[in-house]
Amino acid sequence: MVAFAVLIFLFLGSVEGFSTKAQPCTYSKDKYCKPALANAGFSTISFLLGTTTSLVSGFLGMKIVTNTNARTTLEAPKGVGKAFITAFRSGAVMGFLLAANGLLVLYIAINLFKLYYGELVMTWKAFLSL
Repeated sequence: MVAFAVLIFLFLGSVEGFSTKAQPCTYSKDKYCKPALANAGFSTISFLLGTTTSLVSGFLGMKIVTNTNARTTLEAPKGVGKAFITAFRSGAVMGFLLAANGLLVLYIAINLFKLYYGELVMTWKAFLSL
């Protein structure tokens, strides 16, 4: 994980020679883009956030699945229906937890990056009208 993060930082940072100066944007010459070193740093942070979120989600998912299997085993002698309901409810809990975990990290990352980058050039309205 760390090796890939270092590679991402090195490859993206070397685009402008690890420049810390703003460069004219390729899509609009009258605007200046953030430095290549900042883009490399934030891309590396995003990668590490994603891998950490995946790691935490996997850990929480395995904890829930382990407890669910034990509960389902205890419910099975009472009937297939009760065991199915137990497994189904626990699966729903796990699904919502993992989705909420990913969305929470994404929301936090977007708001933290917005502090540096400001408002995005492309708004949601323009993005959805493709």
